[in-house]
Amino acid sequence: MPEERPKDYTEHIQLMYDLMALAFQADVTRVITFMVGNAGSNRSYRMVDVREGHHSLSHHRNDEEKMEQIRRINEFHTEQ
Repeated sequence: MPEERPKDYTEHIQLMYDLMALAFQADVTRVITFMVGNAGSNRSYRMVDVREGHHSLSHHRNDEEKMEQIRRINEFHTEQ
């Protein structure tokens, strides 16, 4: 277990998901909320070739290119 949050975002998410799974397995809780990105952080997701910020993309106004980028971000989160 690292002593501080990993610098690599993917590693951080996987660590948090592992902790959530352990909490469920140990029956420590039955409900978990995890904010993947700090609200309004507008994080980009270069690991899936999305350079524009997530929050900006969420206001896509049905722009196909922006919706595709949001889809890649959602797929990344789901795969973790």
